[in-house]
Amino acid sequence: MSYNCLIDFQLMLLISGLSSADYKCSTCNCTAAEFQSVAKNLGIPILNKGISKTSLSPWTYDCAVDIDRIPMFICNAVCDKSCIKLVHAKPAGIKVRINTFRRYPCSNGSYRLSKEDYNLIVGCTCII
Repeated sequence: MSYNCLIDFQLMLLISGLSSADYKCSTCNCTAAEFQSVAKNLGIPILNKGISKTSLSPWTYDCAVDIDRIPMFICNAVCDKSCIKLVHAKPAGIKVRINTFRRYPCSNGSYRLSKEDYNLIVGCTCII
């Protein structure tokens, strides 16, 4: 899937303390995979998958792109079906509420932003 990642890419660079001269996507229309690769190379924690595989409740990431949302790119943790070495435990997502903004077009060609809460799953744990 291709989308215009320029705004998210610039925000990602700003967070990491780099400038666009330090690191660039190969094009201005990054794919989700390319954006994820750039974020991983810059060490953006949400896309760093190391800890997710060493947890007693491992998880993967499901990343979604929504061009009318800020941030455009959000990755939710998806828990594996069982906990490692804990027979009676069940995996559960660790949720945090974050603020996002939805953009709506206006009649004059500009956009209106509306704040929306988003329940983000940042990782998984085992519960009994």
